[in-house]
Amino acid sequence: MINKFPDKVTMDKVPHRIIYYNWRFKDVMEQEEGYYYSYSPCGSFSEVECKQATACVLDQNKKQSQQIGDSGRAAFQYDADAGNVVVAYTAGTGVLKVFGVLVSYLIGGILFMKFVKKAEGSEAIPNKGFWASIPRNVVNGCKFTVSKIRRKDVTYDQI
Repeated sequence: MINKFPDKVTMDKVPHRIIYYNWRFKDVMEQEEGYYYSYSPCGSFSEVECKQATACVLDQNKKQSQQIGDSGRAAFQYDADAGNVVVAYTAGTGVLKVFGVLVSYLIGGILFMKFVKKAEGSEAIPNKGFWASIPRNVVNGCKFTVSKIRRKDVTYDQI
């Protein structure tokens, strides 16, 4: 049984599940930034590229958007000094996915090197030369960037 309420909230056949058809704050302009924000504290919505979002930011033309909050990722805290409840949303699991892929790559690579290539010790690390060169390349990149900020005429080869 579906019941229609005046605030456009409906209950479906699944117990304790609410479907929200409209968001609470849609396309609210932030004057200083020039961006639009949409926010629905009690449910998710979809707008441009934001899917199942709780919070979304849109560009000035409302053609591009970025999801900045998922309804399933809310953390509530109480700010005793201000006397406010603060809710923080996150969107996506990008860092966790990258970390998971990296760990899978290393474990799979080590197993391959050890059992197929019969490598021993540190030689079992896949692409060992690449991983060993990362710290040196990061330092060189930082030196190059700092030299450009300080406007020194330094080429990358001089670093």
